[in-house]
Amino acid sequence: MESSHKEDQANVNQAPTTPHQVLISNIIQKIENLPGIENVCYMDYQPADQNDIQAWERKYNCSMPEDLKSFYATSNGFSLTWSILFDGQKQSLGKMEINSLNNLKRINDLRNVNGSIALDDLACSDDEGQYSNSMPRFDSSQSWIFELDNCDGYGKVCLVYKMETGIAKIPDPKNQTFREVWFLDRSLGWHHLADSFTKYFRLMIMHLGLPQWQYALTSVGLSPTAKQWFHMYAPIRLAVDTGKVDIDKVMMQNNESVCNKLDPKRLFTTKNDKADKSNAGDRRKPPSA
Repeated sequence: MESSHKEDQANVNQAPTTPHQVLISNIIQKIENLPGIENVCYMDYQPADQNDIQAWERKYNCSMPEDLKSFYATSNGFSLTWSILFDGQKQSLGKMEINSLNNLKRINDLRNVNGSIALDDLACSDDEGQYSNSMPRFDSSQSWIFELDNCDGYGKVCLVYKMETGIAKIPDPKNQTFREVWFLDRSLGWHHLADSFTKYFRLMIMHLGLPQWQYALTSVGLSPTAKQWFHMYAPIRLAVDTGKVDIDKVMMQNNESVCNKLDPKRLFTTKNDKADKSNAGDRRKPPSA
């Protein structure tokens, strides 16, 4: 198994000091110990300058959440990918990414041009249960939406600011609702992921960056292929997401690292032999190149 750590920082041997660094260090070790792993590649970016963070806040007239600010002060972006050996060839599988500060841009600041439809004109009707009344709105007078990850085209992970009288709410340690993380699927349906950036980062780590993992936390659900990868590399996580296992019992037993020792080639043989089903209208499938 290859392990590639592309370091940009001066002291690459420095022990992790922040919660995000500790999580990254632990997940790299865990992935390297999974069966069939061929390559783990981690891009270690330079920290963002404090002046750049302040410039971002001035540009968008809103305060960056403290946990996200702490993350960027440690690393200006995040990228961790891993591959497996599948049918004798190396195949990319896991991917975890957080946009750099320069790419943390609003996606709902578009305006109508020549009568075309802008995001502000769109309304979301998806029902997310307890979050249906607080769902993000493309109308910029109600929500400001920033892209954290474009998910390779199958959706977007977004940092959402709820608006109050047209101005982003001022950070309040006692009120975390203004800075939630949501997933926007390809049909423009919203799905709540986490109440803060740190909680989202932990979710991303726990799901190993498996393909389309965000859909495991939505009413849409995982595609059959994505679910097979979960059965192989994160069966306990899948059981937790689907409510088949009590999360407290899992944490007490420390079984989160359990994975099935299956042969990927055998795992997907029957699926490949079956007639392909149409993916038309599938929210999870990115548009063809």
